[in-house]
Amino acid sequence: MAIIMADFNAKVGREECRHKASGKYSLHEYSNENGLFLVQFAIRNNFYIKNTTFPHKTIHMGTWKIPGSMEVNQINHVLVSARHASSIIDVRNSRGANCDSIHYLVKAKVRERISRG
Repeated sequence: MAIIMADFNAKVGREECRHKASGKYSLHEYSNENGLFLVQFAIRNNFYIKNTTFPHKTIHMGTWKIPGSMEVNQINHVLVSARHASSIIDVRNSRGANCDSIHYLVKAKVRERISRG
């Protein structure tokens, strides 16, 4: 299983054409340029963007707070190989974690099933 977790500075929107590589629960209505690049990367390399898969309150979706304002963006993402996409059972931010950053800690719950054969 390949998992990529990073700050991509990519806003992945809720446009229907993105649903091949991402879910419909994004914080943003439209993708920015980096979001388009991230979706293209995911499609070409058979990855799925899991942040946008799970319905959460808006407060649990934002991953970066703009300094000096209350606006929050979802720019840190978790990608997983499409074959193992069902192994990620939840992705959300952890606003209470004090990591001395303007980014919120992003956590993913993984459940891997191992075959016996």
